[in-house]
Amino acid sequence: MKADLQENLPPTLLDDEQIQRALHNFLKNAIEAMDSSDEFSIQTYQESDQVVLRISDTAHDIPQAGRRRIFDPFFTTKRSGTGLGLPLAQEIIKQHQGTILCESVVGKETQFTIKLPIRDSDTGEKGNSKEESKGRRKGDYVGEGRNTRETEMGE
Repeated sequence: MKADLQENLPPTLLDDEQIQRALHNFLKNAIEAMDSSDEFSIQTYQESDQVVLRISDTAHDIPQAGRRRIFDPFFTTKRSGTGLGLPLAQEIIKQHQGTILCESVVGKETQFTIKLPIRDSDTGEKGNSKEESKGRRKGDYVGEGRNTRETEMGE
């Protein structure tokens, strides 16, 4: 395993337990697809107003048809899989106003790139401008991921 983790990344607002659940699903899938000669890497860095987490492995690539469906509930290529791990992970990332991209190069590697917004230092919101944050109260997100709660705009 190779880790390239940028130090001093800016804070993001997230629910630790939910993000851990999402990452567990990505890591589990990668590990299950790998054999002893495959490589696995994790990279973190800042890109503009987002923190990026890239998970890569050199295990079996995902064919184009499969890549279009990997986030569909109950789609799986595993004999014992339920097909719910990646859709759940995608939903968790979306709830954190993030994005996921899957790229697979045949015979080379598969990469999942997760982008999460950086907390705005003025508003405490997830990458929102002051205008977008109107209607939210400071403190609607508590701590650096623990006891996180959201309040809909205009509440």
